[in-house]
Amino acid sequence: MRYFIAFYFVGDILTTFFAIEMDMGVEGNYIISKSIEHYGFSILIVIKLLFLLLFYIEYLYLKKNQQQELWALLRYSLITVGILIVANNILVILGFVSPMYVLSTWF
Repeated sequence: MRYFIAFYFVGDILTTFFAIEMDMGVEGNYIISKSIEHYGFSILIVIKLLFLLLFYIEYLYLKKNQQQELWALLRYSLITVGILIVANNILVILGFVSPMYVLSTWF
């Protein structure tokens, strides 16, 4: 859980905030981008907290139903997504083209 919080929650918020505030990048998710535009950056924290709450509820459900394998898959998948998001944000801050943007143009 600590890696999920470190990368998906804290890492993404800090790198996104830094990139946007320093005009080094923009939020790539349209819904999040418009929410930040309308409500300010704090809405990202609220959205992440809601996601964290849903993740915890899912953890409790899977633990109650003895689904350790599914819990491990979910946990490691979300940690991986968090690492990829933070790595993408750091690359944008360093001046590189967003790998996620490049991938999105292929589809």
